Amino acid sequence: MADKHGLEMSKFFDGQNPYARQRLLARLLEVDRQGIHQFSREERAKLVGHYIASVNAHGVDCSSNTCGNLQLNQHVASAAALVPGLGNVALRKFGAVLAQATHWSDQQFRSFPAPIRAGMAGAVAPRLSPGVSRAHRAEPPSGRPMVTGYKMEERVWNLGKAVTSPSQPGFLYLLSIGFIGIGAAREARRLD
Repeated sequence: MADKHGLEMSKFFDGQNPYARQRLLARLLEVDRQGIHQFSREERAKLVGHYIASVNAHGVDCSSNTCGNLQLNQHVASAAALVPGLGNVALRKFGAVLAQATHWSDQQFRSFPAPIRAGMAGAVAPRLSPGVSRAHRAEPPSGRPMVTGYKMEERVWNLGKAVTSPSQPGFLYLLSIGFIGIGAAREARRLD
């Protein structure tokens, strides 16, 4: 992550697979959070800054170590205040992206920087079109939460009847006999 050999690894990851880099950053931050390895304050600030920038640029990679790890994201949020040059706009966007992906509330981050909480609160607030009141908003049936996004359809693939392989011992026996016969015929021709 430090790219001490100047190979422009962050540029490579951003072009090829930004989520792989995000997972690496998250794993390093989790190692720091758990105390397995304590990074210096400067190293931690760089990791947090790169992680937040990656989430803001590409969205959060929802793996078990990112979206599935509230403690890690709370650790990132608490360390975000120590990152020099990380402004309120970046923190607010990070909070919004995180809230949209995980549905965590700003209350779970109540002791952390205000811009992160504001971004989270703004992301989960219902967005209404101009002129549409809450009374005219469609409510989901039977008290289930409203799901928006891509339409999911069930597709059943009929692959037909399963093909059964021939009896293994009998088939292999006949195949062996065939190869032996071919070999014997070639050898007989060579000797003539």
